[in-house]
Amino acid sequence: PPQAVITNPPVPVGGIICADDESCAVEGDICSDGTTEECCGETFDSFQCECVEDAEGSLAYECDYTDACVGRICDTGPPMQGPAGPTPPPVPDTGGVKCPDPH
Repeated sequence: PPQAVITNPPVPVGGIICADDESCAVEGDICSDGTTEECCGETFDSFQCECVEDAEGSLAYECDYTDACVGRICDTGPPMQGPAGPTPPPVPDTGGVKCPDPH
């Protein structure tokens, strides 16, 4: 598996404390605490929170690690060339004459 590079900036990011159980304003909003991971030449959020209604009816962030690079297989080049299976036998040249059906 590819090795992820994780960066950790300080929280809060953009004036929002993006952390589990922190209050939020709009249900469905998604934030990230700014941590990222890089693999396969791309950068992904490492930790994300979604604003949801909690048991008391208040809006709060529910967070989890994305594991964006876990199990990812990076494309390392062009696909390998080669036969997909055994080579079929050559078709005999009948000179344009149809062979009788053996059945």
